[in-house]
Amino acid sequence: RRPPFFAPYCNPEYPPPPEEVDAFADFLGMQPERGIDSNLGWLAEESLCAPLPKNWTEHVSPQAGATYFLDTTTNTATWHHPLEHHYALTYHKLRGCVAHARRLRAIGLEDTKQVDAVVEQYKAARKAHAGAIATMIADETKEQKEARKLRWKFGNLAARASLIVEELAGRKER
Repeated sequence: RRPPFFAPYCNPEYPPPPEEVDAFADFLGMQPERGIDSNLGWLAEESLCAPLPKNWTEHVSPQAGATYFLDTTTNTATWHHPLEHHYALTYHKLRGCVAHARRLRAIGLEDTKQVDAVVEQYKAARKAHAGAIATMIADETKEQKEARKLRWKFGNLAARASLIVEELAGRKER
């Protein structure tokens, strides 16, 4: 279950606890404990503190004590953050790039053009993710936008997200 957005660690200066990131990574389908997705953990951390899209509000059920989300336009409630599906799809796109690059290396087909193409696919998927998130949360306040930028800075998410590009290109071995 996703913790509430207003959890204290969604403050940009305090990263989510590793056990929360691991649990949410597992929820998204990641397998960091097997070393498969260890460099994609930044995505789980980012998604844990993702702001809500326009017309969505967050609530806690008095009966269950669990967080739920309400689309105020349609008056529809869900237990899942409205961006979870987007994060899961992004994870699968990025993981596909990583798996393809590793297969190329495993069978000795590390042709520079092939690996470069995979790196470009990864970068394009990250760029598409960033653009989609920016569009979905276009009405975030100036404070929310600043908090998101600081989360990337303090959590070193940008560096961690770029580290995998080096791995994909074979410049840095795990």
